[in-house]
Amino acid sequence: CPASGLNCNPLDLEAGVPTFAYELNDAIADKYLVPPRGVDVPFKFLRRGVKYAELPPEEKEKYEEKIRDEESRAIPASVDAAALNKWVVLHGNGKLVSKELQSLQTTQ
Repeated sequence: CPASGLNCNPLDLEAGVPTFAYELNDAIADKYLVPPRGVDVPFKFLRRGVKYAELPPEEKEKYEEKIRDEESRAIPASVDAAALNKWVVLHGNGKLVSKELQSLQTTQ
């Protein structure tokens, strides 16, 4: 708007602050949304973490490649669920989770 000389904010609203809220329950009642439903995701490792000793040999190789500490080259005996979830999200590995969730969505 500055180029046109018009005031783009005639009500002097604060930038980045919502001016309206449409609550989930209202959207469901108004039939714009359906109630959320839980989905049992078969990723036990995302709930319990991973223990190196419990992995089959082919998975141990992948674990060593992906989880090895880059500085010390040490391989941790386990990765807890919180650290594993953080790794999945921060390193773009959510694609494998996303694919699994999509396949679950199409089968239900």
